[in-house]
Amino acid sequence: MSYEKDKRFTPPFTDHVHAPPPYIQDSPPPPYLSAEEEPSDREVKRKLKYKDLNLDVSYVDKVTIPEVKRAKKQIWPLPDELIVDRRKVPPGWNDQEPDLDPEDYDAQIKRCDERIQEGIMPFIYQWKKEGFESCKVHRDLDTAKRIRVLEMMVEELKQPGKDFFEQLSNAEAILQAYRSRKLKWTQGLVTYWSKGKQISKPRPMDMQEFTLINREHEGYKSFWAEGVS
Repeated sequence: MSYEKDKRFTPPFTDHVHAPPPYIQDSPPPPYLSAEEEPSDREVKRKLKYKDLNLDVSYVDKVTIPEVKRAKKQIWPLPDELIVDRRKVPPGWNDQEPDLDPEDYDAQIKRCDERIQEGIMPFIYQWKKEGFESCKVHRDLDTAKRIRVLEMMVEELKQPGKDFFEQLSNAEAILQAYRSRKLKWTQGLVTYWSKGKQISKPRPMDMQEFTLINREHEGYKSFWAEGVS
């Protein structure tokens, strides 16, 4: 059998096998920076150097988190006697507080005291109050979660052959900083660490800065960027 004459073995679109797709032929290569950027912005990005970075400045108090629009406070009719049976609660009753920030522990604790006095399922609010008091003592929720993750990471890196990139010293130092409250998880900010030492205060994540700091501190080993969510 001749494969050349048998069309069953002829690859489809033979005439266009070596032709690039239309979008490659017709489209110009994308610019390094978007066309919307001002020339001054491009100039600043080109000239930024490691020595220009002030890594001792903290941006914790300079970051503004968008305000969340919350619902109104839920108000329930006061009962004539204590209610501890869910079947007897007012119609639509629930134990949520949509008008409060879930992580504003002081406000949540105050509201629990208020609900306990109202006499509708007080044991639920007592349980919630204890939970908020625990969160307040053990730092904010994001930081507490991060501590648990780092604890597991440290144990993993301690295993033989696991610390390929020499990160154990960084993980232990960051964990200690959280535990001692010298560091707090702040949404949108990052701290840089190298060989177990903190080399920057919390600052916004910027890829150009990251690259400069990474290169300056031999980022291929024992370099860590902590934060951002």
